[in-house]
Amino acid sequence: MKRKALTIIIFLFVLSLVPVSAAQKKLKTKNLPPAYREWIEEEVVYIITQKEKEVFLQLQSDKERNIFIEAFWKQRDPTPNTPNNEFKTEHYKRIRYANNWFGRQSPSPGWRTDMGRIHITLGEPKSIDRFENMSEVYPLIIWFYEGLSDMGLPNAFSVVFFKKDGVGEYRLYSPLQYGPQRLMVNYMGDPSDYVSAYRTLMNIEPDIANVSLTLITQEKTLVPRPSMASEILITNRIPAAPM
Repeated sequence: MKRKALTIIIFLFVLSLVPVSAAQKKLKTKNLPPAYREWIEEEVVYIITQKEKEVFLQLQSDKERNIFIEAFWKQRDPTPNTPNNEFKTEHYKRIRYANNWFGRQSPSPGWRTDMGRIHITLGEPKSIDRFENMSEVYPLIIWFYEGLSDMGLPNAFSVVFFKKDGVGEYRLYSPLQYGPQRLMVNYMGDPSDYVSAYRTLMNIEPDIANVSLTLITQEKTLVPRPSMASEILITNRIPAAPM
């Protein structure tokens, strides 16, 4: 058994030394048998590392791909000496949940939506606050997470989803990209004045105002302004967390 594991490690290491261009990756992915293309493009798309993907796309046979997939899950198994791989079981549970609940207002399957991606990446939030029937604020949902510092994330933070302009599916909210102005219906203030927008939103609903400029619970700023740390959180740290 140990010899087999060592062989897999050496095999994957040698392959990882060969660089793969973006064009080659696209072509190799397209030419994969359907089951393996689905595995890499849908099932593990949010948790596979770039290097692992490069290695997988260099494999030449289904036998090699099966060995890789076995090693992929084995590496992530928190209890490798037991029959059950808890990480793998939880991962596919999250995918099923995302497909059942987050694709209803989207033309895409649930796993491809912003909510599905965050759920698959981080799991179930500790709490959920819904603001979906307010006349002055677009439909909005706040997911609160806590205790994920071992994944390289803040100890306490929120992920916010809103219906942009009040229509369509729930989109991931970015304080830097949108700001509190974009959360309010018919807001007529200066679109560059975050302070006034924040104060207006605070008068409408403090819980929404509190996450409109920063998603990180302990982050404090002297002047209300969009948080760069929050932007890094949602564009870099959360996507990298499973890696």
